[in-house]
Amino acid sequence: TQENPSSGDLTVDLHIERIPGSEGIPEWAALDFQLNYFRQVLRKNLKHRGRRIVFIHGVGDGTLASAIRKELDEVFALSCTYTPGPMGVTNVTIR
Repeated sequence: TQENPSSGDLTVDLHIERIPGSEGIPEWAALDFQLNYFRQVLRKNLKHRGRRIVFIHGVGDGTLASAIRKELDEVFALSCTYTPGPMGVTNVTIR
């Protein structure tokens, strides 16, 4: 996770090898681990209205991107908005 000091915006790389504590996670558990980290980062930042978070999930087969966007639609819809960014990115703004 990188924070832009001037804007307060965050960039969060959800590639499994970039998430702290992901060493040794079996492939079958990677998606759940990535989604849990996504939720943790988002919940931690819900108090920062206006903050933008760029989640980098990569292109791949779209499984992680679809899961993130479903979660944003169903769980966090009242707390934030999102737009698909360039390939492999979802931009989230906290309301």
